[in-house]
This record gives sequence, C-alpha cells and structure tokens, in this order.
Amino acid sequence: MKLLKIYKRVIVKLLYFILIIRATKQTKSDFSIKKDIKFIIIGSIHRSGGSLLNQLFDGHENLLSYPQEFNYWNPKNIWTPLQKKKSYTKLVQPINDYKMLKCIYYKNYDKYKVIKKNSGIKFLFDIKKFKKLYNIQKNLGNDKKILIDYFNCFFKSWSNLYKYQMQDIDYISLHTPGLILNKHSINYILGKLDNSSLIFTVRDPKSIFNSLFNKNNKSNPDLVKNNLTKYYENIIFYHKNKNVIIISYNDLIDKPEVIIKYLCKKLSIDFAKSLLTPTFNHKKIKSNSSYQRFYGIKKSIKDNGFDFYNNLLTQNQINNLEKLYKKVDYLCHQ
Repeated sequence: MKLLKIYKRVIVKLLYFILIIRATKQTKSDFSIKKDIKFIIIGSIHRSGGSLLNQLFDGHENLLSYPQEFNYWNPKNIWTPLQKKKSYTKLVQPINDYKMLKCIYYKNYDKYKVIKKNSGIKFLFDIKKFKKLYNIQKNLGNDKKILIDYFNCFFKSWSNLYKYQMQDIDYISLHTPGLILNKHSINYILGKLDNSSLIFTVRDPKSIFNSLFNKNNKSNPDLVKNNLTKYYENIIFYHKNKNVIIISYNDLIDKPEVIIKYLCKKLSIDFAKSLLTPTFNHKKIKSNSSYQRFYGIKKSIKDNGFDFYNNLLTQNQINNLEKLYKKVDYLCHQ
C-alpha cells in the first residue's frame, strides 16, 4: 500500500511537471505587457467617484482598466513590499473575491448588483488558463515586475477582452478605495512603483457620508467621520507630490470633458471622446450610485429623503469636516 501511494505521488508530480512545461511553451507569447508600463492608481475614499473614473479609463485604446476593485493585498488598502514574501500566490485576492467569482460563474459583469443568469455584460474569464499561467511565474524581480506578471496572467485569461493586443498597451488603471487612508501604502506606491500616478477624487463630506449610509445604514458614524478627516488631511499632505493628482468629484460630474482633458495632460495620454462614457470592456455600464443607477455621467437623484449627515454628527464635527473640505477643494482649483 505504501509503495502504491508513493507511486501515485510520483505520477501526479510527473504529470504536473509535464503540464507546466506545456503551459510554458503554449503561453510564451502571452507575457507581453511592457516592462515600463505605467500604473494609474485611483485610491480615494469609498463613494467619492473612484469606480466611475476607472470605468471612464476603460474607454482608452492604450490603457487596460482592471474591472473590479483591486484586492491583491489583504486588506486591500494596505500595500506592503512583495519582494520580502516567500510566495505571492496567496496574495491573489481577485480570483477568490466573491463578486468576481460570481461574474466568472455567470459569465457576466455588473458591479455590486445581484447577478442573475444571462444578465449583465459578457465576462469570459478562463480560470484554468489563469492558474496555468500564474503557476509558472517566479517571485523574481522588483515589486513592479511581480505586479506586471500578475496582470499578464489576468488579462491574457480574459478571453473576450476587447483590447487583446497587449503589445500596444502603455497604461493599466486600477481602483483601490481607501488607499488615501494609509500613508504607508501611498509611500510604498510612490517609492516602489516607479512612474505610477496616484489619483484622489475630492468629494464633499455630506455627500460621501449620506451615500455610505444609504448603502449601509449600519456603518459606524464615528469611524466614517474619522476616515473623512484622515482622507482630507492626507490629500493636503500629498498634494504637492509630482505623481499625485487630485480632482474635484463635482467638476468630474459637471464638466467631465474639462476634467478628463486635464487628467490626460497630467498623465501624458491622448484624449478621446470615448473617455467621457463609463464602460466595461468597451460596453456601456450603469453607474455605481447608491441612489439610482444610470448610464453616462450625471448627478444621482437622492430619493431616500433622510439626511444622515446632519442627524448622526454633531455640529462641531460637521464644522471641522467642512473646514477641511474647503481647504482640499481649494487645492483642486489652484
């Protein structure tokens, strides 16, 4: 019996080795993301327009937009060095993410919506191919190379990806809400991921607070207030960094073409009209509003009729938040 078990193990390892060799040969051309690719990282607070901005970037021909909130690290907003890790396979959160799995299972995509069969937008993702590609990767090179290897595997496993010619891609945009709350993560990005740009969208505290509580009325008012304070303070702290861009959420909604052209100039990418429509894989997608979902860019209609902001916070807390917001909003318009 022991000999039989040993024999089975040897056979399994041999077959695995053969599969790895085959995968290496079959997918050699798949590893084609440029080594000098630039990351556009949207790291503002929740409910401040980060998802919208990432969906707008999806329309650019020279840019790949990661389709879900980027959960490579756990927790997702605490980015730590990868080179010190013995193995980074355990860091692959997106494939384990419930929403992403749901998208893969139903072959559709519709962010934050309960997905029914045959609903949403076609999202054909080959998990087997992803694992095959990912298993032959080695934890070599700097942190940026490790991330590029991951994106190579991810986008090459997306079988109905509109932009299939990876050689022509110079940028990857991704959205990780809450990065702004962690200085260590911001310093890591600015220090380790060279030529990356960080974008922070600035929204007024009342709108964020009410949107969060409309989405989940079990949120902790003090925690939200503290996060809003840190959000504004950290934007003030980092706004002078050459790789940090701050924009006004209201301006993005009211005059999207002006703001997108400004972003294109700062990022050194060409402007295109397609950047004015939120899309997923080049197809129009509904907004991620907590009030009302719609296509395109426009202000949400607040139909819940309850002002959480003025009812759950003290006047002193509101005054402090408004004072900070005015400072940050001023910086957006300098």
